[in-house]
Amino acid sequence: MGRHLGSFGKTKPDADDTFDYFGTEVRVNPKVSSTLLLDVMNKAATIDENSPEAVIATMDFFRKIIHPDDFDAFWQLALDNRQNVEDLIEVSQLLLAAMADRPTTPPSDSSPGRPNIATTSTGGSSQVERVIARLQGQARPDLALAIVHANEAPPTS
Repeated sequence: MGRHLGSFGKTKPDADDTFDYFGTEVRVNPKVSSTLLLDVMNKAATIDENSPEAVIATMDFFRKIIHPDDFDAFWQLALDNRQNVEDLIEVSQLLLAAMADRPTTPPSDSSPGRPNIATTSTGGSSQVERVIARLQGQARPDLALAIVHANEAPPTS
């Protein structure tokens, strides 16, 4: 039998955050963290955006961000207010950035950020870079930007 390497992992409290959505207070899923984005990126790497699996993965993502008891009301508000996928992705980006205590836009005196990732990446590329390149190639810079933001976000505490 091998040696015991120690105990790892930090216990973190459940999220207890809310946000306003079209005049209604909505709770964030208490188990949400930036690690959720790893699941999303992993699924996105294997799903064609035009397949039914993409719709299921997108709905699953929103169900993981919004408190289970508030999801139906949140979704009805989105429908009633004619929100599209881009609007919902923006909400998810803002929520995850806020929960990471990270501003969604840099201060005016900061640099414009990282340059675009080349779509000609080769075998040594990370999975994240390949997903970003694929989304950019599919004319989905909004989703690519969401992944870049999530990848840059510090872990939530």
